[in-house]
Amino acid sequence: ATDVLKELGLALFFVQVGFDTGQSFVESLDFNAIYYALYAILFAVVPMLISFLAGHFYIKIPISECFGVICGGMTFTPGLDIIRQVDKSERPVVAYSSVYPVSLILVILLVQGMFLSLNALGA
Repeated sequence: ATDVLKELGLALFFVQVGFDTGQSFVESLDFNAIYYALYAILFAVVPMLISFLAGHFYIKIPISECFGVICGGMTFTPGLDIIRQVDKSERPVVAYSSVYPVSLILVILLVQGMFLSLNALGA
Protein backbone atom coordinates (compact mmCIF):
# COMPACT_ATOMS: atom_id res chain seq x y z
CA ALA A 1 0.00 0.00 0.00
CA THR A 2 2.87 2.34 0.80
CA ASP A 3 4.48 1.76 -2.59
CA VAL A 4 1.19 2.41 -4.37
CA LEU A 5 0.69 5.68 -2.49
CA LYS A 6 4.25 6.79 -3.25
CA GLU A 7 3.82 6.04 -6.94
CA LEU A 8 0.43 7.74 -7.03
CA GLY A 9 1.81 10.82 -5.29
CA LEU A 10 4.72 11.00 -7.70
CA ALA A 11 2.41 10.56 -10.69
CA LEU A 12 0.09 13.33 -9.49
CA PHE A 13 3.07 15.63 -8.94
CA PHE A 14 4.28 15.05 -12.51
CA VAL A 15 0.75 15.61 -13.85
CA GLN A 16 0.57 18.97 -12.09
CA VAL A 17 4.04 20.01 -13.28
CA GLY A 18 3.13 18.92 -16.81
CA PHE A 19 -0.05 20.98 -16.82
CA ASP A 20 1.71 24.03 -15.45
CA THR A 21 4.63 23.99 -17.86
CA GLY A 22 3.10 22.24 -20.86
CA GLN A 23 0.98 25.19 -21.98
CA SER A 24 3.86 27.66 -21.97
CA PHE A 25 6.03 25.08 -23.74
CA VAL A 26 3.51 24.60 -26.55
CA GLU A 27 3.03 28.37 -26.91
CA SER A 28 6.77 28.94 -27.25
CA LEU A 29 7.28 26.32 -29.96
CA ASP A 30 8.18 27.59 -33.39
CA PHE A 31 9.38 26.02 -36.62
CA ASN A 32 13.02 26.03 -35.45
CA ALA A 33 12.11 23.68 -32.59
CA ILE A 34 11.93 20.82 -35.10
CA TYR A 35 15.50 21.53 -36.17
CA TYR A 36 16.65 21.71 -32.54
CA ALA A 37 15.01 18.36 -31.80
CA LEU A 38 16.62 16.75 -34.84
CA TYR A 39 20.03 18.16 -33.91
CA ALA A 40 19.61 16.87 -30.34
CA ILE A 41 18.80 13.39 -31.62
CA LEU A 42 21.72 13.55 -34.03
CA PHE A 43 24.17 14.68 -31.35
CA ALA A 44 22.98 11.97 -28.96
CA VAL A 45 22.63 8.98 -31.27
CA VAL A 46 25.61 9.35 -33.63
CA PRO A 47 28.36 9.31 -30.95
CA MET A 48 26.72 6.37 -29.18
CA LEU A 49 26.39 4.45 -32.43
CA ILE A 50 30.00 5.13 -33.43
CA SER A 51 31.19 4.14 -29.95
CA PHE A 52 29.23 0.91 -30.05
CA LEU A 53 30.33 -0.03 -33.57
CA ALA A 54 34.00 0.79 -32.92
CA GLY A 55 34.02 -0.93 -29.54
CA HIS A 56 32.23 -4.09 -30.55
CA PHE A 57 33.45 -4.68 -34.08
CA TYR A 58 36.87 -3.02 -34.13
CA ILE A 59 38.15 -3.47 -30.56
CA LYS A 60 36.09 -6.67 -30.01
CA ILE A 61 34.54 -5.62 -26.69
CA PRO A 62 31.46 -7.68 -25.70
CA ILE A 63 28.11 -6.00 -26.24
CA SER A 64 27.25 -5.63 -22.54
CA GLU A 65 30.60 -3.96 -21.85
CA CYS A 66 30.09 -1.61 -24.79
CA PHE A 67 26.76 -0.57 -23.33
CA GLY A 68 28.38 -0.13 -19.91
CA VAL A 69 31.06 2.12 -21.40
CA ILE A 70 28.48 4.14 -23.32
CA CYS A 71 26.31 4.60 -20.21
CA GLY A 72 29.38 5.58 -18.22
CA GLY A 73 30.40 8.07 -20.88
CA MET A 74 26.94 9.59 -20.79
CA THR A 75 26.90 9.42 -16.96
CA PHE A 76 23.58 7.60 -17.35
CA THR A 77 23.14 5.37 -14.31
CA PRO A 78 19.58 4.19 -15.13
CA GLY A 79 20.96 2.71 -18.35
CA LEU A 80 23.36 0.61 -16.30
CA ASP A 81 20.43 -0.77 -14.30
CA ILE A 82 18.76 -1.87 -17.52
CA ILE A 83 21.95 -3.56 -18.70
CA ARG A 84 22.31 -5.32 -15.35
CA GLN A 85 18.82 -6.77 -15.69
CA VAL A 86 19.86 -8.41 -18.96
CA ASP A 87 23.48 -9.33 -18.14
CA LYS A 88 23.91 -10.57 -14.58
CA SER A 89 27.72 -10.47 -14.72
CA GLU A 90 29.83 -7.65 -13.32
CA ARG A 91 31.43 -6.80 -16.69
CA PRO A 92 29.06 -3.92 -17.57
CA VAL A 93 29.46 -2.47 -14.08
CA VAL A 94 33.26 -2.57 -14.31
CA ALA A 95 33.15 -0.95 -17.76
CA TYR A 96 30.75 1.71 -16.49
CA SER A 97 32.77 2.47 -13.38
CA SER A 98 36.01 2.75 -15.33
CA VAL A 99 34.58 5.45 -17.62
CA TYR A 100 32.14 7.29 -15.35
CA PRO A 101 34.58 9.34 -13.19
CA VAL A 102 36.50 10.66 -16.19
CA SER A 103 33.28 11.51 -18.02
CA LEU A 104 31.82 13.28 -15.02
CA ILE A 105 34.93 15.43 -14.60
CA LEU A 106 35.00 16.22 -18.33
CA VAL A 107 31.32 17.21 -18.31
CA ILE A 108 31.94 19.58 -15.40
CA LEU A 109 34.98 21.10 -17.09
CA LEU A 110 33.13 21.45 -20.39
CA VAL A 111 30.17 23.22 -18.79
CA GLN A 112 32.48 25.53 -16.85
CA GLY A 113 34.42 26.28 -20.03
CA MET A 114 31.23 27.04 -21.91
CA PHE A 115 30.02 29.27 -19.09
CA LEU A 116 33.29 31.21 -18.99
CA SER A 117 33.34 31.51 -22.78
CA LEU A 118 29.79 32.85 -22.91
CA ASN A 119 30.55 35.33 -20.14
CA ALA A 120 33.67 36.51 -21.97
CA LEU A 121 31.69 36.99 -25.19
CA GLY A 122 28.90 38.82 -23.41
CA ALA A 123 31.20 41.07 -21.37
